[in-house]
Amino acid sequence: MKRKSISALFLTVVLSAAMLLGGCGDNADQQESSQGSETVEDGSESESAPEESGEVQIWDGYYQDTSTGLLSFVRLNEDGTYYAKYFDGGVMEAGTYRVLDEDMEYYADGGTDGDFTTEEDNTKATASQVVELTSYKTGDVVKIAFDNDQLCDMSLGGMANHRTLTHDAEYAYNPDTDEIAIELFVFYAGSSMGSNFVLSHNRTFTDVTGDAFLDGSWEMKEAGVYALTYSDGTEATLTVEADGKNAVLAKAGGEELVLRDTFEESGDLSGTVVLSLTAEDAQVGLPMGVNLRLDCYGDNTCKLIVEVAQVGAELEADKGTYSVSETFQYTFNFEKAGEITGTPDYASATETSLDVAAAYKADVEVEFNGAQTPLSIDSELSGTYVMGGEASAQAAEVVNTLTVEDAQVGLPMGVNLRVDIYSDDTCKLIVEVAQVGAELEADQGTCSLDEASFKYTFHFEKAGELVSEPDYASATAEGLGMTLAYKADTEVEFNGAATPLSIDAVLEGRIEAQ
Repeated sequence: MKRKSISALFLTVVLSAAMLLGGCGDNADQQESSQGSETVEDGSESESAPEESGEVQIWDGYYQDTSTGLLSFVRLNEDGTYYAKYFDGGVMEAGTYRVLDEDMEYYADGGTDGDFTTEEDNTKATASQVVELTSYKTGDVVKIAFDNDQLCDMSLGGMANHRTLTHDAEYAYNPDTDEIAIELFVFYAGSSMGSNFVLSHNRTFTDVTGDAFLDGSWEMKEAGVYALTYSDGTEATLTVEADGKNAVLAKAGGEELVLRDTFEESGDLSGTVVLSLTAEDAQVGLPMGVNLRLDCYGDNTCKLIVEVAQVGAELEADKGTYSVSETFQYTFNFEKAGEITGTPDYASATETSLDVAAAYKADVEVEFNGAQTPLSIDSELSGTYVMGGEASAQAAEVVNTLTVEDAQVGLPMGVNLRVDIYSDDTCKLIVEVAQVGAELEADQGTCSLDEASFKYTFHFEKAGELVSEPDYASATAEGLGMTLAYKADTEVEFNGAATPLSIDAVLEGRIEAQ
């Protein structure tokens, strides 16, 4: 059963944008668009080697910035390709580059107030060269002022603007350790998960759309068009539609295969998760913690999944079968870990649910991008079994929602807030950070609806008791509007780090007539 992690990317990416640093001169604020890092029309077509001193080449080391407290870098390779990793891997890009003899004006500093947004006093400079980046995935062209062997007044992944990347030519760059694999596209043939095509940033691909595992290399001919060369010399073309959801694989001999970015899950019990046990930030021998998930399926099979949020990967580490007794004693039989006994927490039992834990310990391997990675796992996983239902996360349904957009919560940009009200009379406050595609829980509690006054009473862990206000003037036969004033200092957790937020916002929703 395919699952995607909500946060593939780091919240620290967004937080780092609050740092007031940047430009080829002084530090400064950020703004939505950064001069020197816009997508522009091609100007001069004159390519040249950059203005360098001595024997240093632009592909020596990398161009780096740590002003946000996290490492961001752009690596310009000798073959005309680039790899960019911003905020310790929160945002990654890859593509091709050119150095052009072309004048470009940029902001060298934010002026006397150090604030780039007050443009009238910003110090301007002109570079005689630009570095032009073309994204593999989108085809977007970005030009960056290149002055004094620095990438000037640029944006880091579209978020932290007016940054200067200085050249650390002495750094011993190693793609194997410095780069995180970027899967540019993952497509499926015949809506089958096992029949897939993966295009990776390092100009390699894998093709298992047929009866055999094939791989090879690729070149981008134009935006969305990739010339493929298989390891046996066979050539093909992959054409990706602008929305990235569909593609056509044209092979030698005229055969064309339609690919899509989704697959259909099986309708039988083998695809139905009836219990999930999880452990967050588990230490398994990698440089960072990972999340572990033990999925139990309706056909009495089970899988242990390693969730690596930094690369958006879910990797199978072990699998097997399980059985459950009348007293809810779970017994797992894994291929790697052997027999493991789950422990029910009878004290947690309700009429419909029971908490379960299992201690998993084994040395295993996971496969990622064709390589085997050994892991040493010793963790306790826990979850809730819901009688007569699927996994506990799906036991309660959202029955109502209140929202507010662009709320100011102490981050450098606005976020969306959402209070979800569930069918089991619980509620959660969710912070939606669109910049990194993350939905983070900021508060939770219980709630009840007074059907006479149409008022919700919430009991949040952080905000305490709150009561919604119905808008009787908006009432129709279909329902009426309502508002909720939420105010609290809270924290959200992302990638193992707690980030404080100060929330004072009015959310709006509607009560529909039953």
